[in-house]
Amino acid sequence: IIETIMQINRTHTLPAYGLLLIGPAGTGKSQIAYAVARILKLPWSTLDMSSINDPEQLTGSSRIYSNAKPGIDNLGFTDNYMECMIPTSGVYPIATANDRDQISAPLMSRFAVIDIPDYTAEEKKVIFSKFALPKILRRIGLSADECIMTDEALDAVIELYSNTSGIRDLEQAAEHIAAHALYKIEVEHVKEVVYDAESVRELLS
Repeated sequence: IIETIMQINRTHTLPAYGLLLIGPAGTGKSQIAYAVARILKLPWSTLDMSSINDPEQLTGSSRIYSNAKPGIDNLGFTDNYMECMIPTSGVYPIATANDRDQISAPLMSRFAVIDIPDYTAEEKKVIFSKFALPKILRRIGLSADECIMTDEALDAVIELYSNTSGIRDLEQAAEHIAAHALYKIEVEHVKEVVYDAESVRELLS
């Protein structure tokens, strides 16, 4: 990824290949794509290809049909609806996928394929404690000393979601914990809520 950015910055031209990021859901593939666009100071647009299985959805259909539609392919193509060639020079595709086996070999050959691994348990612990939970606490107006997680509680959170990929489940866990702490503070009028491993398992299980 860094090599591609350096090449574009130095030559001011786009490589002949795109980037294909493959990894489990929730591992930040889309965020990496957005980061590349921001670093290169280029506008970006997203295109969900997950439900596309008809070539006409990419190339459009002839206007002689009653339900004719234009195409959405952004790699350079002739749109059958508009009946013209769509120039797409200057478009750099960055694709993301969860499963390598679902991608055809011809498509794979047009991309530099980069595997994005899942987070380790220690990485998940840092992400949860330093980013996910503090972000939600700020959003709902709680301070860090009102919702306190012991180290054992953090370990329990990671253990509960050890079989899930990415951090989306961890973000949901942070939502549950923060909302529970807010309820205790507002309803029971406590000054702080301290979570240990047992209370975390009871809340999230």
